[in-house]
Amino acid sequence: MIKKKYNKNAFLKLEAQIRYSLAFNNLKGKSLIILLEVLADRRWERTTPRSKKFVRTDNNRFHIPYRKFNEPPFNLHNPIISSSLAELLAVGFLTIIEQGGSRQGHATIFALSEDFRGWKKQQEPFETRKSFSHRGFTSKKDDS
Repeated sequence: MIKKKYNKNAFLKLEAQIRYSLAFNNLKGKSLIILLEVLADRRWERTTPRSKKFVRTDNNRFHIPYRKFNEPPFNLHNPIISSSLAELLAVGFLTIIEQGGSRQGHATIFALSEDFRGWKKQQEPFETRKSFSHRGFTSKKDDS
């Protein structure tokens, strides 16, 4: 028997404001998969031991590891993950708190945003990733 690396009984709270938004209904397939997985990874705790109310405990800060989406059950390639994250940033579901890439292992920290409520088709993106022209080792040129 093969062990699965994901919990099929994971708790996913999909708020009505997300589900019925125009931005959510216009997401492409892979972007939708990544968004649903991000929403499923949010941490919730009960307000009291027997309460039916839940409160988020992750401070709205999280990493989105590509390795997680490269493996089963997703089997997505890095360019697809990158373009899906760009789409989620553009429609306003995600925002970047801290840009990664300054050193090896420095991951980008994302947060959920509520900008998607005002999204309309063919609108300018809410946010895009910053592109760096100097990554890795770069030699400094002397101006003398």
